Amino acid sequence: MGRNKLLLELNSEPLVRRSARCVLEAGFERVTVVTGNDPAAIRAALKGLPCDFAFNPDFATSGMEASLRAAVLSLAPDVDALLFTLADQAFVTPVMLQNLLEAIDNAPIAASRFGEVIAPPHVFARELFSVLGTPGNGAKPLINHHLDRVAFVQQPLEGLFDLDTPADYAAAVALSSRV
Repeated sequence: MGRNKLLLELNSEPLVRRSARCVLEAGFERVTVVTGNDPAAIRAALKGLPCDFAFNPDFATSGMEASLRAAVLSLAPDVDALLFTLADQAFVTPVMLQNLLEAIDNAPIAASRFGEVIAPPHVFARELFSVLGTPGNGAKPLINHHLDRVAFVQQPLEGLFDLDTPADYAAAVALSSRV
């Protein structure tokens, strides 16, 4: 992308703030933002929102698995479930997250399905925290390993849209002006 994509703005709001606000509006009690690149700028973009922060020092080399583990390790002992969502999925909505929150009551994993694609956001119950994010136990492998224990939630396809390139960002800006 050439710059920190989480600080790119859609409708005058940085992506990371848009994502955290969406989580809060969905009714989740706590938001923990895992930072890597430019944590001070991420914190500044979230100023005024009730967020906790965890840092993944290996963000550049270890991928999402280590960020997921950093989130798990930062959780308070009374947390029953963890929402795993990505701030670059600009069109995830509070309703989509609420649907996952309701589904976690029926299974230890509530996973989003966009058509035939399984992708974040997902919710994981506490019983999986000991392995969640450990080597080989990122979100996708854990879901695949426990398919018989997953409550799948069909989500609208626009929620799958993520920003990885300048062209993606241009498309998101155009789409956000119509949504």
